[in-house]
Parts: sequence; structure tokens; C-alpha cells
Amino acid sequence: MVEMLEKARFTGEQEHALFAKNLFFQDKKTKAMWLICAAHDTTIDIKALTKTLGCGSGNLRAGSVETMFEKLGAVKGAVNLFALVNDKSNEVNLVMDKRLAEVEWVAYHPMDNTATTAIS
Repeated sequence: MVEMLEKARFTGEQEHALFAKNLFFQDKKTKAMWLICAAHDTTIDIKALTKTLGCGSGNLRAGSVETMFEKLGAVKGAVNLFALVNDKSNEVNLVMDKRLAEVEWVAYHPMDNTATTAIS
């Protein structure tokens, strides 16, 4: 993540944008899906997340690349908050780091990990 932070620089009112990381998870037993949007430096505790999401022990896994593309239209390395518009059947649940709501600007890859945009 440091490499992306070094390359993407905003100026003006977006200068202090908080960069987001986005993770796609699936419960291997129930097939429930989550898109986790968190600040780039937030530590994701998989054990705690499993409990919070109500998954059985060991059932929370990174969702497959194929499922992520099928449900969100996103390829590996480019999933983000915007991908939820592609979830026509509303199967993917959003979990958002509250830190992202506490800042004015949040930076995401806009469905392509070669670019970064900041939104308020």
C-alpha cells in the first residue's frame, strides 16, 4: 500500500484525503458476501471480523476473483465502494470503517487500480 500512497498525491482541498483499502470476503458455508471498505492503515482482525459478521469459525475467506467479478464487476486489485452499483441483486453487504466517515475526503481506485480519485 505504501507504493500507492507514494504515487498518488492530491493538492488543494483534497490534499489530506484518507486512502481506502477494499476487501471482498465470503462465508464459505452460507455464501454470504461482504465488501469491507477501510482506511488504508486500519488493521483488519479476521478473527474479530468473523465474530462480528456472525460467521462460523474458519468460514470467513477472501471471496473468489470469479465471484467478485460476477457480483461486483470488479477485477482483482480494483474492487471498491463504487462496485456496489453492479450488485443488481443486492447480495453483497457493505462494512465501512467509521474513520472513512469522519474525514472530508476519501481516496479510492475508480474500478481501475491505475488511477485514484477522492470523493467527499
